[in-house]
Amino acid sequence: MKQGSTLLKVVSIIMIVFGAIVAIAGIVITVGGGAILGAGISAEGTEAAAVGGAFAIVGFMLAFSGALDIVVGVVGYKASKENGKHTAAFVLGILGTISAAFSLFSSLSSGDSSMTLGGIIGIVLPILFLVGVVQTRKDI
Repeated sequence: MKQGSTLLKVVSIIMIVFGAIVAIAGIVITVGGGAILGAGISAEGTEAAAVGGAFAIVGFMLAFSGALDIVVGVVGYKASKENGKHTAAFVLGILGTISAAFSLFSSLSSGDSSMTLGGIIGIVLPILFLVGVVQTRKDI
């Protein structure tokens, strides 16, 4: 196995694990937000309903993001097993890196140092994924 394949395999496994954790957290938050929303509607508490709705939306977005990370990780893991062009993995790596860059820039503009640290950490995996795909493509 070539170095690019090993890097891609390791990063893909990390993305699958973190994607699963994020997806599960998103599902839990969505269910909790739905419960708060239901309790707020039945008690005619508009504030509770608004908070519950916000939690449900954020939870759904987290679950979707986690599922997307799992898909990217699986595509990368499959690509790490053999040399080739791996167009799907390459495109997903580019899209992930661009998305992480936008997240980093938005966190930089917020001025919150913890969000900036999260943005920096969030861009590392997609960059390593893309580097692994490019190295694997060069091994053709």
